[in-house]
Amino acid sequence: MNRGYICLVQNNATTDYLRLAYALALSIRNTQSKVKKLSIVTDEKDIPRKYREVFDNIIEIKHDRAAEANWKLHNIVDLYEYTPYDETVMLDSDMLFLDDVSHWWDKFQERNLWFATNTRTYMNEAAPLDTIYREEFLKNDLPSVYNAFFYFKKSNEAEELFNEMKLICENWDHFVSRHLYKRKPKVFSTDVAFGLAVKILGLKEKATLTDLCFPYFTHMKTANQRWSLSTFEFDENWTKYPPMSFDRFNNTLGIKIGNVRQFGILHYHVKTFLTDEMLEILEGVQ
Repeated sequence: MNRGYICLVQNNATTDYLRLAYALALSIRNTQSKVKKLSIVTDEKDIPRKYREVFDNIIEIKHDRAAEANWKLHNIVDLYEYTPYDETVMLDSDMLFLDDVSHWWDKFQERNLWFATNTRTYMNEAAPLDTIYREEFLKNDLPSVYNAFFYFKKSNEAEELFNEMKLICENWDHFVSRHLYKRKPKVFSTDVAFGLAVKILGLKEKATLTDLCFPYFTHMKTANQRWSLSTFEFDENWTKYPPMSFDRFNNTLGIKIGNVRQFGILHYHVKTFLTDEMLEILEGVQ
């Protein structure tokens, strides 16, 4: 079976997501023993040569569902058609692989769908489920899924799920008023939309395994870290709080947050976290 990672990449006025995806691709190449391929789906035309060399495929968006949006998530609903792989893991661009998770794929192949439902703090503790980021899930009784790490296999179930996602995306206000009225999202959210699609189709048991510790990633949103912060102190830029450092470690980029060595997959969230010096380490391993 042909396996690989895929990522939607659309820049906006504030963020160069292509640069983030380039770092992600380098981190995958540096750390993974088996599946090293990352394809991107993008509307970017001017892609530097060194970027092109690390992406397995650069797939052009055919119909841009997010043309009028600043937060460009909508084209995720078409990734089933775009993926060149039989087995795919969908990722967010603001992630870094810090060590090898290749063994997960052997377990993934037993299913057609598998969402991450577990996230960790930088201290490697289970992140709380009742944060401000998950209110729509809790109030509307949705499966708490994360599309930042989502495995799917070419299959009837996966195709059905993505077709439902298209319906939700194209009729967002209708689905919000009918299904999410107990806590309405302010904007279109792919996590919420996937959770709703899984619920409507009755796929929770087939798409999630909450009793297993994987797949997981370290989710560096501030409210996930179990810090005791007052409303006055709270800031979504988590980099203001713990000290950080980075180095070359195990032949790739090593990161310490609060003097804790990070492992697995880091979803750093704050886009300015990725420095040019970090990129130089990632590039130097090639």
